[in-house]
This record gives sequence, C-alpha cells and structure tokens, in this order.
Amino acid sequence: MNATPRVLLIDGSADTEAVVRAVLEPRGMSVTRTRSHGAEPLHAETTPDVVVLDLDDINESDDAAWNETHQVRIGSTRVEVSQPHVRFLEKPFQFPELIQVLEDLLSASRAA
Repeated sequence: MNATPRVLLIDGSADTEAVVRAVLEPRGMSVTRTRSHGAEPLHAETTPDVVVLDLDDINESDDAAWNETHQVRIGSTRVEVSQPHVRFLEKPFQFPELIQVLEDLLSASRAA
C-alpha cells in the first residue's frame, strides 16, 4: 500500500487531468497522467491505487496491464463491468461524478 494515495490517468483529456489534480492534490494525493503505450504496472512503491483509463484513447495492452488495480473506465460506448473494483463512466460525464467514483475507489483501495 502506498503512503500517498496515487491516481494514474492514462490518456484522456487535459481538462480531466486539471480537475482531478485541482481536487485531489490539495488532499495529499498524487495524480499522474501518461500516454497510452502499453503501460505496464509500476513497482509496488509507485503503483497507483486507482487507474483512470479513457477507453477511446488506449490500446488493449493498457487495459489488460491494470486488471488487479482499482479502475475507472471512461468511454463513449457503454461497457459492462463485472469486477467490483472497476467502475464505468459513459461520455459525456460530469466531473463531480468522476471525483465521487475516485473517492469511493480510493477508500476501497486503502481498506484492502
């Protein structure tokens, strides 16, 4: 478990990054954004607590690399998820909705 809660955004909009940073970083959380490139999970001390995946911008290896991590999947086409640690938001979504989902998953991650 990380001492500092971490959120990793894979692709997605700069607006999403700005809002997530503005809300979570003042609360002591780390927010990082990276490009889609077959991202691999990081070392334990840098592994994110929650990964936000923009399904419209990533490739399949990005999605598969984070199977065990709490996730928010965002996409323009509805995707059913059956894992309890994965949530889906359909575009267009509201930023307060994203923040609430992130807070819920971060709480679940910290409790695990």
